[in-house]
Amino acid sequence: MSTLFFSLGVGAVTAIIPRKFLAVLITLSIAFYVSNFRSDIWRNIGDSEQFSGKLWDEQRSSALQDFWPRYGDKLPDNFAFTKPKVEGSRMIFPTVYFPGWQVLINNQSVKIYPEKELGLISIYRPQVNDKIELRFTDTPPRVIGNLVSLITLIGLGVWRLKYVAT
Repeated sequence: MSTLFFSLGVGAVTAIIPRKFLAVLITLSIAFYVSNFRSDIWRNIGDSEQFSGKLWDEQRSSALQDFWPRYGDKLPDNFAFTKPKVEGSRMIFPTVYFPGWQVLINNQSVKIYPEKELGLISIYRPQVNDKIELRFTDTPPRVIGNLVSLITLIGLGVWRLKYVAT
């Protein structure tokens, strides 16, 4: 959303500022940020090397630090386990804790907490015969975001029918 509003703001500024000042502003902006323009890293390898082995694992995990929640102390150094595991008095699920996750034991909601090391969903160990369900529910920010997206989509449809179709 911030990119949309920034783009709208820049568009409004271009309508207000005279063209000769706009050219100076763009030139100064490019000069100020010239250090950000650098060549990318290019490897002289084929697809078989790029999509296998260590390079493939590096690609799959390189963006983790961008999205990993603050609950864990560190990033994982290997790939996740696939089934919940029991460590001492707790059960750890192979899913990172984010607000909205809910664990039900025998259809009763239980308190969950992020495991200390990686921030995975943890609960105190249930009984052997308990039915455990892990589900993701909406939080108020997600509901608001979904409503804003829906209203925007409807608004774009109305705008398209009203102004573009004529």
